[in-house]
Amino acid sequence: MDLLPVSYLGVVLQPVSPVDTIHAMLLTGGGVLGLPAVAGVTRYLQERKVGFDWGLPEFRIPLVVGGVIADNEVGDPRIIPDADAAYQACEDASTRPIEEGNVGVGAGATIGKMLKEYKGMKGGLGSASLRLGEVVIGALVVINAVGDIVDWRTGKIVAGARRPDGKGFVNIVETLKKLPRTGCNPPAGSTILPCEAPRWW
Repeated sequence: MDLLPVSYLGVVLQPVSPVDTIHAMLLTGGGVLGLPAVAGVTRYLQERKVGFDWGLPEFRIPLVVGGVIADNEVGDPRIIPDADAAYQACEDASTRPIEEGNVGVGAGATIGKMLKEYKGMKGGLGSASLRLGEVVIGALVVINAVGDIVDWRTGKIVAGARRPDGKGFVNIVETLKKLPRTGCNPPAGSTILPCEAPRWW
């Protein structure tokens, strides 16, 4: 799982982690300033006594992983998800199908923003699942990429920086080959948040 540029406890998702249970995952925007939102999810779970038993009466410690995308260049950068917003999101959570597109963490996501002189496109949130017997494999992806999105079957660019005339895509790879190294933003402004999890129903 790529939780760049910022993550909270993302290390526990690594295959070598001794932790085999997390209690929640928060994906949000706001760049590094969005990390405090994790506290809202933690508080929500603590109030409901969800978490690891620490051996103290009526006390649990929830393990909440947070992933934050760099989206401060979209909209008002002073509007940042905080702990209260995350707490409210927990209260609003449901078992309804996941909304996709420019919602939640995907609201400020963009694609093809590496080249300042060209306009990128909206990114967003997407999901898919596959049932294999009693197991459902689910994937949730937030696309906030500096580069182009390419159809792996055809090599065709399907999203990315737009040409100034609006007719097609710039093709960031080919454009970068012709520019000096100082002609683009650092890739640190990109964030792809893929989450995959098997579930037994």
